[in-house]
Amino acid sequence: MNLERILVNTGWVALMLAALLLLSFIPEPFLHARAKPPAQVTNAVTFLEWKPMPTTVFRLAAGANMYWQVTGPAGRFLASGPSAYSFDSNGRLIGWTPDMGDVYQPRELFGSDVKRERATLEEFRATTQLVRQ
Repeated sequence: MNLERILVNTGWVALMLAALLLLSFIPEPFLHARAKPPAQVTNAVTFLEWKPMPTTVFRLAAGANMYWQVTGPAGRFLASGPSAYSFDSNGRLIGWTPDMGDVYQPRELFGSDVKRERATLEEFRATTQLVRQ
């Protein structure tokens, strides 16, 4: 009788764990869609119209090239980092990632030789004043 009760309880625990695992996949498409830039977001100006208050701004130096990286809410469930949007020095969107902790896009901005420093949203806006493309 005791063994039967243990098996039933173990079955319920396994069922609950399986249900939780399945439920963890439900928010994934919603989070990804929320973080993915729409097709019209091609530069800093249209990005800031879409996401007017990004979380953090970084200025990056990769060799002689300067880039910007702006972060926002994670685009994955249980992400290890925020979403990140990368811009060249002219303010053109060159790539994005839903989780900068695990998905390194564009790759050249995640190397060990890249110097990253925190910047302000005002600096980002001022140096990426673009004519819409």
